This record gives sequence, structure tokens and C-alpha cells, in this order.
Amino acid sequence: MIYDTIDNRHRYAGHPGIAEALDTLAALDASALPAEPVQLADGAGHVGFSKHETRNPADVRFEAHRVFADIHAVLEGEERLEVAAVASLDEATDYDEADDVSFHGGATDVTLTLRPGWFAVVFPGEAHRPGLWIDGPRTVTKAVAKVRAS
Repeated sequence: MIYDTIDNRHRYAGHPGIAEALDTLAALDASALPAEPVQLADGAGHVGFSKHETRNPADVRFEAHRVFADIHAVLEGEERLEVAAVASLDEATDYDEADDVSFHGGATDVTLTLRPGWFAVVFPGEAHRPGLWIDGPRTVTKAVAKVRAS
């Protein structure tokens, strides 16, 4: 897992997909987001956008990926993101290969607050519960990059 500010994106230049996704996030204007996901070079992944209400943590299971790392960046508002090692969680529901996702129950290892200017990268082997409310539901504008991890 990486938790950092977008201003420090130069630190991740060694991974082309992550570097390109972070550069894309840095160039975004929350008031004029693309309607469609932005595709990254060489099939490395994409950056998608959403506007949603944060959710009650009691209603959200952990999600885990095997192929793609997720980069979560809030553009407007704030949300909580919880992370846990997949190995420490309950056995997964069936793995959906097409969407590269499985869902788990269990306890949180790390809790982060995502605000504009900050991002979190969650790699395969690290499950996460995104979009959680901090002190009640709020509207959040967010970008999530899916970057091929291998």
C-alpha cells in the first residue's frame, strides 16, 4: 500500500502504469471530468470517475484484486478507506475473473482518510473497503485508477 500526496508522484516513476495514472490524476479538474474512463498507455489500465455518497462501513465488505492495483483519489469531499491483508480476512466469495474482484469479511488493519490532493495505492494481496463515511454520508467526487500490477 502507498498513501501519499499527488505532489510526490515523481517518487513512483519506476512503475510506468502507476506514474501515468498519477500524472493523469494530477491534471484533472474536478469540475470538468471526462465522461468516459481515460485509457493508460500499452494496456496498463484506466482511470474512471464517479460522484457518489459515502457508505456506512457496516454495509461494505472488503474487495481484493489479483491482477490490478487500485489507485483511489478523492477530488472533492472526503472519505475513509480501510485496508487489510487478504490472508487475514475471511475466505472470499467466488472470484470474478472478468472484473478481477473477490469480496471478504474481516477486520481492518489500516484506516486512511482520503481528501483532495492525497491518493492511496492498494496492490493485489491487500484488500480494501473504499467509499466509507467518516461521520455520516457525504457526496464525494472521486477517481479510481486500475493499473496492471505485474
